[in-house]
Amino acid sequence: MDLKFRTSLAKASALFLLIAIFSTRTVSAMEMAMYDQMAIQDQRDYLKYLVTNVEGILTEQGQQALAAKIHQMFRAMPAGDKRSLGEAQFEETLASIRAYDAENHSRFTPKVESVLYVMLNKNGVQLPSTVDTRVAQRQREKPFWPTRPLRTN
Repeated sequence: MDLKFRTSLAKASALFLLIAIFSTRTVSAMEMAMYDQMAIQDQRDYLKYLVTNVEGILTEQGQQALAAKIHQMFRAMPAGDKRSLGEAQFEETLASIRAYDAENHSRFTPKVESVLYVMLNKNGVQLPSTVDTRVAQRQREKPFWPTRPLRTN
């Protein structure tokens, strides 16, 4: 083999290795576009799935007070409302990010998990930096699968 071919082969191998390393993290997060195509009930189920994972991780890490705050935020229903305060605030944050994205023609592809973290941060819940990594790990171990057909517009 000539040197040029070996160099190209080494570069290609390194590129594939990097893709393999980083794709597992990327695949585990859901883009907003995919979330938007899901049926409403599947969206609610996915949010519940994320919140349950975050609560569990915080509890494992000895952060019971944060887990309890999140639990309360997503379980307590305001009088006369069909959604929890957490779900309503999540939807508001999601809508504001969609509006910003549309207005600025952003190439940024927001992830649903990031929207949840932003909403929690707005409510004074400072998550440890390890939570995002652990959520991604849990999603790879036990992924969420929508049970209803995707919406097509």
